[in-house]
Amino acid sequence: MKNHIMLLFLAVVVGIFTISCPENDLLLENELLLDDWESEIESGGKVFGDFRYKDNDETIRIIRYLGTGGIVIIPEKIDEMPVTSLEQYAFRSTKLTGVIFPDSIISVGNFAFAFNKITNVQLPNNVKTIGSCAFLNNQLTNITIPASVTTIGDYAFSENKLTNITISNNVTTIENGTFSKNQLTSVTIPDNITTIKSVAFFGNQLISITISADVSISEFAFSNAVIVPIITGGYYGHLEENGFTDAYRYNHMQAGKYTRQNVQLPVWTKQ
Repeated sequence: MKNHIMLLFLAVVVGIFTISCPENDLLLENELLLDDWESEIESGGKVFGDFRYKDNDETIRIIRYLGTGGIVIIPEKIDEMPVTSLEQYAFRSTKLTGVIFPDSIISVGNFAFAFNKITNVQLPNNVKTIGSCAFLNNQLTNITIPASVTTIGDYAFSENKLTNITISNNVTTIENGTFSKNQLTSVTIPDNITTIKSVAFFGNQLISITISADVSISEFAFSNAVIVPIITGGYYGHLEENGFTDAYRYNHMQAGKYTRQNVQLPVWTKQ
């Protein structure tokens, strides 16, 4: 019985600290886990050039890209109606290297551009929602979140090559894994951010973080260490570097710039 309890506890620990996008790690969270993910793409619709789409008599939703890759230019209008939504999986794994958005786009769906080789994105000024894993596993080096954006989903920009990010004034929460597994060495958290969730910046090379006061930070939000299950004294646990969050709390969650000498050191100092 005791062994069964320990095994169950270990499974829970490993499950909690899975830090990649749900589909990558075979973890059921907000997305359906499918061997054939294309079955989740909407069927039917009409075709315009390289795009399959649907309309609601007022606006257009692109549900699938039919082109061969490279740089895609998304049309502003189809059938004299504005293109406002790019649905889930619409451009997933389609060999894209770049995308040009019209200002008409309001929402980008879950996994919409995941698993491509996009190097540069200028998000449109009217987009409000960026779905979970929307740009997962691309080659983005910088991203600016426009002021129109209010929601950014889990792992939206995970597994890219980001060295610079700018977050809009209307985003209040950085969700789970949003900027994880990138190449950030410094980050400035804008004053409007009140919550940073688990593994939001996991797997970067951060040595400088500027943050406002009293931000709620989940465990391992800024960690760059590998999570390793261990057994100590007969109990299951885990090893993890959580230095910045500890330093921020030790300093009574004061605003300021926190630094460390290199990524191998868990000790952060408030400047």
